[in-house]
Amino acid sequence: MKRKLKVLISVLIFLVFVTLIFKGKIDIYPKDWRNKARCKARDRASKDIISGIFVKSYRDGGNHNIKTLEYESLGKIKKSLILDFEVSGVYEELVEGDSIFKPKGQLKFFLIRDGNTRELMLDFDCDQP
Repeated sequence: MKRKLKVLISVLIFLVFVTLIFKGKIDIYPKDWRNKARCKARDRASKDIISGIFVKSYRDGGNHNIKTLEYESLGKIKKSLILDFEVSGVYEELVEGDSIFKPKGQLKFFLIRDGNTRELMLDFDCDQP
């Protein structure tokens, strides 16, 4: 009987612990994990080139619900994931038919709609220079 009680208590403690981790009450990652992820996303975005006509954006359920944008470039549909950690709202600004351009080595994002060009700066909320 004591063994069953110990097993039951151990299972309950384990379940509470797992529940607290999934609810975010217990952080099992280093404190700077999120900042490192944002900085890596910024570095990847800086290396990427985007040039074409925006087609659609969505959260890719098959790929961890990542913000995905599709655009047409030279007759081909291409996908980009660089806006997943981006916080300035560029992802939400895009409208089907917009011309978009992001040069390599920069975080400037150019959005051309109805003949008007807007220069937006991608922001990844990264604390590292």
